[in-house]
Amino acid sequence: MNAFKVYLRVSWACKTPFVLMMGRQYRPWRRDELAPLVEAFMDGPYVKETHDCDDFAFALKGQVGHGIGIAWNWKHCWNMALCEDSVWHIEPQTGELRDRNWAVVAII
Repeated sequence: MNAFKVYLRVSWACKTPFVLMMGRQYRPWRRDELAPLVEAFMDGPYVKETHDCDDFAFALKGQVGHGIGIAWNWKHCWNMALCEDSVWHIEPQTGELRDRNWAVVAII
């Protein structure tokens, strides 16, 4: 999928025009191949300010790789996954998948 289509999908799903694109081509994930990777992700205990939501989000992005992004707003940081059916928002501390959330900025 080309970067312009990805930009439109991510900006719509995150409700923000501020989407930083890190590539020019993207391969969307199938949700059934993504779910086991997210469920298997465990990155240690939550520690306020030193190992919190942004640390979990960057670690999950690093473990899973291309097609996984990071989004944040004033209160929280989470991952998003470019999938064939939608852009799914992933709570990196629990693995929960949601289909909509608002962000100030997103990187994919």
